[in-house]
Parts: sequence; C-alpha cells; structure tokens
Amino acid sequence: MAALAPLLNVVASAQSAPGYHIIKRVPIPGQGSWDYLTVDEKARRLYVSHGTQVEVLDVDSGAVVGKIPNTLGVHGTAIAPDLGRGFVSDGKTSTVTIFDLKTLKTLGTVTSGKGPDAIIYDPATSRVFAFNGDGNSTTVIQAADGKVAGTIDLGGGPEFANADSEGHVFDNLEDQSLVVKIDSRNLKIEARWPTAPCQSPSSMAMDHPHHRLFIGCRSKVMAVMNSDTGQVITTLPIGDHVDATVFDSERRLIFNSNGEGTITVIHQDSMDKYSVVESVKTVPRAKTMALDPKTHQLFLSTAEAGQFEILVVASGEPRASTSDPVLVGAGDIASCDDLAGAYATAKLIDKIPGTVFAAGDLAYPNGSDKDFSNCYAPTWGRFKDRTRPAPGNHEYHSTGASGYVRYFGAVAGDPLKAYYSYDLGQWHIISLNSECAAVGGCSAASEQGKWLQQDLKNRVAGCTLAYFHKPLFSSGLAHGNDVEVNPLWEILYHAGADIVINGHDHDYERFALQDPNGKADPQHGIREFVVGTGGKNSHRIFANLVANSEAHQADTFGVLKLTLHPKSYDWQFVPEEGKTFSDSGSGNCH
Repeated sequence: MAALAPLLNVVASAQSAPGYHIIKRVPIPGQGSWDYLTVDEKARRLYVSHGTQVEVLDVDSGAVVGKIPNTLGVHGTAIAPDLGRGFVSDGKTSTVTIFDLKTLKTLGTVTSGKGPDAIIYDPATSRVFAFNGDGNSTTVIQAADGKVAGTIDLGGGPEFANADSEGHVFDNLEDQSLVVKIDSRNLKIEARWPTAPCQSPSSMAMDHPHHRLFIGCRSKVMAVMNSDTGQVITTLPIGDHVDATVFDSERRLIFNSNGEGTITVIHQDSMDKYSVVESVKTVPRAKTMALDPKTHQLFLSTAEAGQFEILVVASGEPRASTSDPVLVGAGDIASCDDLAGAYATAKLIDKIPGTVFAAGDLAYPNGSDKDFSNCYAPTWGRFKDRTRPAPGNHEYHSTGASGYVRYFGAVAGDPLKAYYSYDLGQWHIISLNSECAAVGGCSAASEQGKWLQQDLKNRVAGCTLAYFHKPLFSSGLAHGNDVEVNPLWEILYHAGADIVINGHDHDYERFALQDPNGKADPQHGIREFVVGTGGKNSHRIFANLVANSEAHQADTFGVLKLTLHPKSYDWQFVPEEGKTFSDSGSGNCH
C-alpha cells in the first residue's frame, strides 16, 4: 500500500482537476451536412460550413452575425486577414468563393479542380491552396486578385493541410498514407513521407516554431512528425474516426476530435515527448473542430435529433496549474559568520509560494559540506524541495563544487557540469554555470555553449529566462561587469531570451532591455536583474552606474519575485522586514 500511495495521490488529483467538457450548445437553424470550422481570432468570428452556405458566428456570444450563401457542398473556409478576404471551397460546383471579411459579401468565384475540400491560406506567399478531393490535386490561387497561380498533381486523395509560414505546405494523402511537402513558392512537391505506423491520415495540426506535425489517422493513432525530415517521432492512441486535430500552443495541448463522440487530449511534455491526458465525451459524429487560441475553447459541429448545433468545449483551468507560476529567490545567501541576512530573506520566502532560484554563492565561505549543513540548511534549506540552484564562485572553493553537488544532488544537473533547464508554466528556465574554467569555458564553441544553443533550439515553452551567478552588467564596486559570460548572453540574446538573473555583487540592480554590448534594445533586448541580496553582508557598495541601470540599492536584503504569465511577467523586489526599498513592474515576452 505504501508503494501505491504516490500513484493514488496522482489519480485523485487528476480526478479533482477540472477537465474538458461541453459548456454550451449553440443551435443553428436549418438542415444539411457540415464539415470544417474556422476561427478568426482577431475578428472574433467563427465560420461554420453548413450544407449550401457558411454560417458566421460571433465567437464570444455565439450569435449568428451573417452568412455566405450559395456555397454548394461547402467544405471549408480560409481567411487572409492581411488582405481582408476569405475563401470557401464549394465541393459540388468545383469552385472557390471569394468574400469580403468585413461585409461577408461575395467578391467572385474561381474554378478549381474537381471537388475542392480542405482549403488553407499560406501567409508566406499570400496564396490559397484548395485541395481537390476528387481530383487528387491542389489548385493554387493568388489571394490578392483571385487568379489561379497553378495546379499541383498530388498523386493521391488529399485531406487536411497546414502551412508552416516559411514557404511550405503539408498535406495528408489519406489513401496513400503519405504526407506531401509542397514548395509553396515554386509549386513543386519536395518530398513524400510515409506516416506508418499511422494509417489513413485525415487530420493535421502544426507546432510551427518547433517544426512538428501532429497527424490524426483513422488507424486510431496520432503521429508526431518532424516537418524538416519526415521522421515519425512517436505515435499515441486516439479515438475512432478522427477528422480534426488542433494545437493549443499556449497550453501545449493537442486535441483530436473523433467521430465516435470523443476528443483525445494529448499534452506536449517536450518537443519529442507526449502523453495522453484525457478522453473527453462529446456526441457521435461531432468530428470537425476548431480552436479559439484566445479563450482556449473548442468548437464542434453536430446534429442530434435533427437539430444542427455547435458544441462549445472548454476546461475550468489550464492543465498545469490554477494560476501562473512564481519564481522567487536571490544569490549570495548564507554566510556562516553572520546568518541574520539569510534568516531575514528566508522569512520572506516562507510567505511566497512557488519555485525558488538560488543564484550562486549559497554557503560561505567555501561551499563545503559543513557550510551547507551549518549555514544554508538552517535558513534556505527549508525550501530545498522547491529550489533549483545555480553554483557560484564560492561553491568552487571546494574541489568540483563537491559540497553543492552532494547537498542538492540530481536536481542541480550533471555534477560535472551543473547546468540544466526546465519548464515552468509557459516559460523555459535555464540554470547556467558562470564558473567557466571549471566546466571547459563559456564560449559558443565550449561544451556549455553548444549545450545552451541546442537547449534553446529544442525548447517548447514560449518565454525564456536564464540565471547564473556572475553578471555581464553590474555597477557593483566589488566585481562589476564580467565579460567572460558575454558569449552566453550572445546565445541567449539571439535566441530571443527575455530575462537574465545574476548575483555576485551584493546589491540589487535592474537594467533596461539591452543587447550583449550594453546598447539599449527595447524591441529584442534582455532585462537583467542583479539580486545578490540573499543575506551575505560584505562589499555592498556601488561604483559609477553602468549604462541602462534603471533601479539599484545596496543597503537592503531581499528577494526577487517573478510572476510568469504565458506571454508576460511581473517583477517585485520584496525587502526584508523593516526596510522600505521596493521595485516592481511588468514586461512582455519577445
């Protein structure tokens, strides 16, 4: 029973968490078949194919706000927001209807191949691709003027498609169990990739930044495919008769709607690792689906007892948490000659839930086993189970940072490297080692530099934060700027990182967004915080302020609290009891 307890706790937690379920039904007058749904997130409209017309709904209220008539045998709708135009595939007349996104008035029709079905807009080329289900081809239309740019013979029956916005379009050939990769600029097929063991691929979604295709197959599996190489990375079980797959990039969830009356929900644990979360009960034949990225709601068409309607499916909360995660901490913490500062900052963290970062020089004077046991453990040690540390120079006063390695164990990464990464909500967090000589350097060509570049390339989360002990920029008199870590900054900057946190100088300093050369860069720059205020009490003096220094103080212990929203963050310096200095604000991710 003791061995089963952790598993039982997980099961109980999963059962109590609010899952996805039908929250509303929106009835729509009239009979007829249905197919694709399309969400225009910015205009807050939902386009619903319905027999001989497209119903247009307000996404938020569910009210019908208009229609696009005379689209016989309509299958799907593609929108070109930058051009103010929409396109409807009319299966029975083998045409594509062009309409105005604002007025919904028809602007004209274009003759396509036989039986156009799936239809998408490729923003990289401003072209519309109508996939002709009965013609085994795709008709390519210039969205701006409605002229046909060409026709591509696909060599099989096309199903749903996706554009990567980089000049490629991908389409399932359901009868061939293949994915074709199309050069959308030159209108040529670049590759044909088998989807095996996924058979009869009928739906597709894409993680665009990480080049991953999610392919729903009628063989009751979803395949994850590398869109650069065509490699099928993994498959996961889904329900029967899948017809739509969508990807919620913010929540990192993939939804497969199945004709049996279920939605299989899959979580993207990492770029190449996935897990089935739940099977949501809908109704039989509710197999076409669209996602509203803003509200995270799903929309499915169905007809029960002759009533055509839209099912709205949502969850009570995101899977990961009921609130945005908090990262809190500091560097330069517990000094055995005077623990008053470390006790003061530990009292602050007692009241702040979340993950604790410890940005180096954690146990003075030498980071030994004794220093960690006698100084760090009685203060910040009570947060050990939620702490993700980084080493400082004092840790390496003991050979190989042995005290640090033994105290934190596997949570601190490979003991010979002491750098690692993890995800926190929608943020990718990286703990680096600024003791460059101890780990073979910090250059782009070093082992740590190469690891960092690969880690950033593989990240799934949208925002990025890194912490390490020595700062590239600091106005502290004792240490100041440390140019040895400049290559790490260069890598982070060019990968679009948002925040860097350091310690080393025993003060607090916040910098404006800047590049690795110290030049203000409001568009792409990194915001650096020096938070050497964890408790060590020596050399708390500023020199002349470095460029872009926006806030600074050298007489107050405290911690930095960061609330990590999906696309932004809030910061707050929390001072020790009895002190009044504070600093707070907000920023957006790149």
